[in-house]
Amino acid sequence: MKLSTWRNTLNIGIDPTLTWRDFSFYLHFEPTEPQARLKAVEEWIPTPADNGWVVDVANICAFGDLYLDGSASTCYDRYRVNVREFDLQNWQAGPTQSSGWILGSGNIGNINLSDIYGNFIDNQVYHVALVTAFPYTAHDLFFQKTPNPSPGPGLNPVPTVAGEFEGVYGEELLYSPGGGFGFSLYEICANNFDLIFDATATTCENRHRISIAEFDWVNWQDLEPNPNTDPNSNAYNSGWIIESVPDQIVMSDLYTNFQVGKTYRLGLETGLDYAAKDFIFKVKSLDYLCAEAPPNDDRSG
Repeated sequence: MKLSTWRNTLNIGIDPTLTWRDFSFYLHFEPTEPQARLKAVEEWIPTPADNGWVVDVANICAFGDLYLDGSASTCYDRYRVNVREFDLQNWQAGPTQSSGWILGSGNIGNINLSDIYGNFIDNQVYHVALVTAFPYTAHDLFFQKTPNPSPGPGLNPVPTVAGEFEGVYGEELLYSPGGGFGFSLYEICANNFDLIFDATATTCENRHRISIAEFDWVNWQDLEPNPNTDPNSNAYNSGWIIESVPDQIVMSDLYTNFQVGKTYRLGLETGLDYAAKDFIFKVKSLDYLCAEAPPNDDRSG
């Protein structure tokens, strides 16, 4: 077997001295653009620029530091993050603050932009680039930060409480008692008992409270008492935590009594301006992923 490379092309051939025929296979490796996602984006605002382009600027509503998620990036052996002010009207950039090259091909994960740049000015447009190598490729984003929450109700951007379960097997639209409102009942699977809720879509909060309990959706009530008033309750209530909602809520780390087939409520509340939402779900599996169900599971349940 022979191996030779030329300009990102891998030539795999069989040595003709060992056989009467030579087969060659050519694999061409294309560089992959890094993938970056700003966190706590409230909305994207199409903004005209001086060069005639219309640039999508992310309006970020966050309390405290700003983050960039680069976990979807692949095919790199080093990366860096550049941040700078940007004047769209004159298409001019300010001085660049950079993380410098960080070696390694592992998960980039969450990058604290505030550690790289420092304090961001409210309503000022910034340009951030996630750069990977080699070869050199970059993902560019523009954003601006809304003012920090003010100490008083009704003074802040509208908070958003949103998210999604990981490992969703199915979803059923149901109605609350008396047909008052519609809601989704999710059926979810776990991987090694990890039941996870992705809360990255929740924005504009500087405190949060999480509650989990077995739930009777027909009568719209918890089947377990509040643990703050009943120490023997299996339910979970974090109490108010003075920080933003975590990106991932590992529910199985907080509530230890999940059982297959039962229905539960995940409650998520935020402030200063109060917002809340209940997410109703049923556990289908605690020991395998939905896509890796045992062969005898006909998926009809």
